[in-house]
Amino acid sequence: MMKWIHRNKESIGIVFLVIAAAFAVSGVGVDILHQKTTHQFAIKIDKHEIGMDEYYQTQRRMEEQYRRMFGANYAELAKSLGLNLGQQASDQLIDGHLLERDAEKYGFATSDQDVQRFIVSRVFAAGQSPEGFSPAAYQEFLRNQGMSPHEFESAVRSDILRSYYAGLMTDVSFASKQEAKTKLEREETEFTATAYEVSPTKLVAEVPAPKEDELKKFYDANATDFDLPARVSYEYAVFSPDSFKKEVAVTPQYIELYYTDNQDKYTTPEEVRVRVIKLLYPKDPDPKKMSDVREKATKAHEEALSGKPFEALVTQYSDDIPSKATGGSLGWIKRGSQDEQFDAAVFKMTSGGVADLIETDYGFQIAKVEEYKASGVTPLADVKSGIEEELRAQEAPAYAAAKAREIVEKNKSSDKPLSELGKEQNFAVAVTSSLLEKEKDPEPALKGLTAKLFELPDGDRASRQVIDLGDKTVLVQVTQFKEEETEAFENAKSKVLAQYKKVEAEKLADGKANALVAAPDIKAKAQELKITAVAPQKLKRGKAGAGPFADSQLLAGVYATKSPGYVLPQPFRVGDSIFVVQVNEIAQPDPAKINEKVDEFRAKASQDLAKNFVDSELARARVTSNIEFGPVLANRE
Repeated sequence: MMKWIHRNKESIGIVFLVIAAAFAVSGVGVDILHQKTTHQFAIKIDKHEIGMDEYYQTQRRMEEQYRRMFGANYAELAKSLGLNLGQQASDQLIDGHLLERDAEKYGFATSDQDVQRFIVSRVFAAGQSPEGFSPAAYQEFLRNQGMSPHEFESAVRSDILRSYYAGLMTDVSFASKQEAKTKLEREETEFTATAYEVSPTKLVAEVPAPKEDELKKFYDANATDFDLPARVSYEYAVFSPDSFKKEVAVTPQYIELYYTDNQDKYTTPEEVRVRVIKLLYPKDPDPKKMSDVREKATKAHEEALSGKPFEALVTQYSDDIPSKATGGSLGWIKRGSQDEQFDAAVFKMTSGGVADLIETDYGFQIAKVEEYKASGVTPLADVKSGIEEELRAQEAPAYAAAKAREIVEKNKSSDKPLSELGKEQNFAVAVTSSLLEKEKDPEPALKGLTAKLFELPDGDRASRQVIDLGDKTVLVQVTQFKEEETEAFENAKSKVLAQYKKVEAEKLADGKANALVAAPDIKAKAQELKITAVAPQKLKRGKAGAGPFADSQLLAGVYATKSPGYVLPQPFRVGDSIFVVQVNEIAQPDPAKINEKVDEFRAKASQDLAKNFVDSELARARVTSNIEFGPVLANRE
């Protein structure tokens, strides 16, 4: 089987090379634009590290996709749907690497020719790029992605490898015609069901009022339900650093010292603008063919040194189709962005010209440096205003905190309320609208303020306090503090009665629902018990139901039913109500229509099998791999 796969891997992979469909069977998106990074890792899978740059780029790409999908409603829908882009990005990166690793394990490989064909025939195919491949289109594409040809080709190579493996999984997960027919018949079977709603909320009115001693007994048995948490009310004044930026004293000497201490920040790296000719070794390690490539590279290098037009030599000799179309241009390259051999050859060409012949693992490169920029330092005059603004932003929080402490110190002997001091000394003071529990804050921008007051020792809580909230300072004066207590029965009587009736209504609802399930005639029993029926719904697998029929467990009970008229043997709680369900009709699909659709459906059934296979493989790989999150992801909420 594996030999057959290797012989036919290109035909298997070709179906999955289109970016949008490459991981359709797995739910894992192919990101042909990801970049590897050697900075602080975001995720480590065994010994493989995924950098923070790649993680953030994947997260940004997902956000852009959602923004295009939702348009102007993005923020609102993202919040209501609970989109966790960070989790989605890390899951995609982990699953992508695990698939790529398995592809390598099974012997799949990607050549430079595969990468070139992909870029020309897929990235710039009709529909992806209406104009097709051209030097100008390729350069514009790279500029938009902020990538060099080398970075982009490395990313494509990795994703083609994963695509081959996805093709393998689909190939070995092909459903038979009988399997597809059985699955289609099951999905096309239509159920008509009626749900009878028993609402505890509506039954509260039917619960008789208890006697005083009965209510007191209920209170005693459930006293902890009526505990009042510790609460606090206070006056507060917010000192925002933005209001103090103008007060920060920034001298020319301070700016110059900061500039001197942060030279790396204002140093531009060494760069070259370069064109290259790439000559690639053949796929098979034939010594004769490899020797021919070396001879060809030496000849091309000699011609370049002799002064022949370099772009013409690119057209004549280069094996790299994308860079060949751009005259071999790599644009501006920073030292350290390529491999050591490349840097060593080109960065000594400070006056420009053709560099020494560069040998790589995959062949040879001939590089011509068109322009050189030495490493330099941006003049102070060009960055002075930015440094001043940065210093003001750095120091402003300290000024804000100092102002709050100055007010406390100045009024140490005064017992005036903070609100009165604010009027006298011209600073704004706000007041909490009520007693607040520990998790409640007077406004969203002051998250955690109330909790900090609870952390104070009892003695400190009675005096004015300066609270640091990170980006702002808050001056606080507590006006009332109440410890946790159990509310007295007399004060809590209305709450106790409401809770009592709620509990009794739940018991009443359970009794009615169970009586309905056991009734020989559910419709007659519902009328007797004054239980309303939800309008019957037609239900089919794969289509969402409405109301109570949106509940997955309830639907599973309906779809497991074998005969019409059957009442599901247990009530279902959906939201605040209890539902008893009867399956009225079961309509089998027309055999003739099933036969018409089965061939088309067979592909979908195969895709479902492949997805299950991929999910299973990913689950196995996750369990057997050591997956570690870096500090940033490990501490995310």
